[in-house]
Amino acid sequence: SPFHSNVLLTGGRDSNAHVWDLRAPDRPTSTFTSFSTPPSLAHWNRLTPTQFATTHHGEVHLWDLRRPSSAAHEPSAGSLVQLPAHREPILSLDFSYFRATHLLTASADGRVKFWDTNNPRATCGAITPDLTTHPALDA
Repeated sequence: SPFHSNVLLTGGRDSNAHVWDLRAPDRPTSTFTSFSTPPSLAHWNRLTPTQFATTHHGEVHLWDLRRPSSAAHEPSAGSLVQLPAHREPILSLDFSYFRATHLLTASADGRVKFWDTNNPRATCGAITPDLTTHPALDA
C-alpha cells in the first residue's frame, strides 16, 4: 500500500483479491471475491488509503477495505463500482495523482480510457493511437 509499507495487495487464479499484513503473513487480513474472471491487475488508490481496484478481463472492480463483509476469510458482498471498461483484456490500470475518483485504463483493444468512478457508465475521455504512425505502441 502507498500508505502502509506492511500491507500487500495480491490477486490470484481463485478470483480473489487478498490484502495481507506482512507482519503476520500466515493468512490474508481481507479477501475480496469478484465471482467473475480472476484479477489480472490490482492497484491501490493513491489518494484514498482504503480503496483499490482489480481488473477482470475488460472490467474494473473498485473495492473498499472498510466494507463490513470484507473481514478476514469472508468474501465481500461485491465491489463498490464495476466499470465495463473494454471489450479486450485490460493491460494497465492507474489511479490519478490528483483526484481520488479518477483512473485510467489501457487495453488490448488499443484504447486508453479515462474514468470518473462517480459515473462508471461513461468515460471521461479516450485515446485510440494510430499504430500506423506510432508503431512502437504496438508492442
